[in-house]
Amino acid sequence: MMAVANSIPDEAAELADQFPDDVDVDEAEIAERFSMLVDEYRVPKDEAVRTTRNYFLDAYGLEYDDLDGQSGSSGPADERDIATVEGPNEWLSVTAKVVQLWDNDVDSIAQVGLIGDETGTIKVTVWESADAPTIEEDGVYRFENVVSDEYQDRLSVQVNSASDIVPVDDEDAADLEVGSTDIEAAGAVVAVQPGSGLVKRCPGEDCTRVLQNGRCSEHGEVDGEFDLRVKAVIDDGQTAYDVLFNQEATEDLTGITIEEAKQMAMDALDTSVVADAVEEEILGHSYTVSGPVIGNYLVVNDCEEGNTLSEDAVSPGSAANGDREVAKRVFAEEFNNATSTFTESDEDRAPVYSLLPSGEKANRVFVVGTLTETTDVGNDSEYWQARIVGPTGTFFAYAGQYQPEAASVLRNAEAPAYVAVVGKARTYETDDGDVNVSIRPESINIVDGEARDAWVAETAEQTKARLEAFDPDDPTENDDERNYDAMAVDLYDPDIDAYEAMVSNALDDLEAGEINEGEDDE
Repeated sequence: MMAVANSIPDEAAELADQFPDDVDVDEAEIAERFSMLVDEYRVPKDEAVRTTRNYFLDAYGLEYDDLDGQSGSSGPADERDIATVEGPNEWLSVTAKVVQLWDNDVDSIAQVGLIGDETGTIKVTVWESADAPTIEEDGVYRFENVVSDEYQDRLSVQVNSASDIVPVDDEDAADLEVGSTDIEAAGAVVAVQPGSGLVKRCPGEDCTRVLQNGRCSEHGEVDGEFDLRVKAVIDDGQTAYDVLFNQEATEDLTGITIEEAKQMAMDALDTSVVADAVEEEILGHSYTVSGPVIGNYLVVNDCEEGNTLSEDAVSPGSAANGDREVAKRVFAEEFNNATSTFTESDEDRAPVYSLLPSGEKANRVFVVGTLTETTDVGNDSEYWQARIVGPTGTFFAYAGQYQPEAASVLRNAEAPAYVAVVGKARTYETDDGDVNVSIRPESINIVDGEARDAWVAETAEQTKARLEAFDPDDPTENDDERNYDAMAVDLYDPDIDAYEAMVSNALDDLEAGEINEGEDDE
């Protein structure tokens, strides 16, 4: 560990003061980690405060609302409709029906599920520390002083120690109809996930957990009840959707009834034959599905089959032209503003490009920065979120079971660390119309500070060249070529001076780091 300066940075001292008095937080440890991020890894101070705070919250088993000044107002928060929740850290009260409760294996979470009112639905997490009353499916409750949160660009509300849950028993509650927040996705089934086919669920009251080796995680060894489901991935060439078909939807999708599935398993003395039959029936076929997003899954209410794709199209990420696109170097500030995507052909698996504000198209990107945090944000399977900080901002990368090597690196990485990431640029549009940009990594490697500095220098040079060549009025050589500069003006109206300042600031950061390293060597 690096030595701690004699004086405690103001940011670290203020952060230490936020922890409850009954938690023995070492101010020097906070200062040490904060200083390491700022001085050694050159993380901006505001990001270093956020990362240090989250590190010690996790270390002491605390939630964000346990910090002084973070638990909302002293009185009940304003009553709001679910549809009015726009982002994280909003305090509100909401009257809603419990649409569904989900399996939960996290000790610190008492219950998790989906609630809804007339305007829509939202995920709810009830923390054990809240000591809140138990909620039941189809029950209507007033959730007082809950706070919104956001994972993977999806909003939720958290019931914590500042919250309360009050049952609502009047006639209006019985008539509460939950509004629809369905989304639609169309694409090819590129994978059928484990847990598909014939499964057994716990028969316990209010328990729908899938049994593992004949055991329920809550009720132990039980005689399960058969259920039929499909967990699949539909890829539209731009976004991969985790989709879930319940028994009725699975029967409609595959033509296999649950009675037929049980007979198949009985004849083979193996339930896996059902999953194999499901995979053979749907893999490579295209569908249009719609339904609500619950957790990480689009739960299918309606499904229409499209045309069967070619065998080559079944592999996710395969380019239509068979050639891998060159990974472009781009700073986080510009990358996060690249919210527009396009294709250059009508082929089913044509590459999807992000349009950079500097007038360059990018299907793949190459970034190097400081990995400050990794978080498993998945539900049924691990799905890792990574924050990668550079001199101009933060990249977000997500890796799950379809990026096993990248997910393994994130699972085992000890932050902070310098990492090099090559991956596909991805966009996601939120319900309120905002577009978030992230990286779906093909590879992640731990590197050193020299690699980070070399990347900053090269990225600055390439970005500067794009900005100097930026000319939206320059005609293309033929009608088939696009003027990406003109597209950037139409879509973003970029401030070229601001991006030039971004490059200058990145180089200043690089120079400052070299000076500090020189002083350390003396």
